[in-house]
Amino acid sequence: MWKRILAILAALASLLGACAEEAPRYAIDVNLAAQAVTVYDADDRSAAGIVRQMICSSGVPGTADETPCGAFTVKQHYPDERTEWYYIKQYKVYVQYVTRFNGPYLFHSIPYLEKDVATVDRQARSLLGTPASHGCIRLRSEDAKWIALNCPDGTSVTVREGEADEVLRAQLIKYGYVQEEWRSYEEYLCANLSGGLAGAIEARSAEGN
Repeated sequence: MWKRILAILAALASLLGACAEEAPRYAIDVNLAAQAVTVYDADDRSAAGIVRQMICSSGVPGTADETPCGAFTVKQHYPDERTEWYYIKQYKVYVQYVTRFNGPYLFHSIPYLEKDVATVDRQARSLLGTPASHGCIRLRSEDAKWIALNCPDGTSVTVREGEADEVLRAQLIKYGYVQEEWRSYEEYLCANLSGGLAGAIEARSAEGN
């Protein structure tokens, strides 16, 4: 009798715990034409709801490495995802902060030859902002880390062809948008940002590691 009561109580506790789980706070949009990843507040898809925006490299269109479009959901499959280092055996490279969103397709950092930030793939780094991956969405390390830590299972991901936007792309290459660092998204778009791709990556990646 007591075993049955305890089992019922455990089931109720599990159910209540599941109900108490908060819905994902964010939604992710990938614009392939602009090579831009935008994280929105889940309840606000306007400019005011943009929490973070980052440059990326998707798969090369028209090839076997093309990144598929569609609506997906973040779902962790293996324990070493969302950690500092993840080995991709097929390509014999390490990447940082993997977040899986569609089968084999991941958000992750640009590749490294070893578990050492000094061994960054310089060609991949120079191509960030253009389609260059094997289908995954490559990001700066600090951006991949942010997604891994802040976008749990259940976070929606939309990958779309989108619209080319060279002004936005150039701005994101110089310095990605982080909501807390600006008074408004419009102010960020109008800002005269200094520095370039390599400097922004090296300075901010080192800071994040």
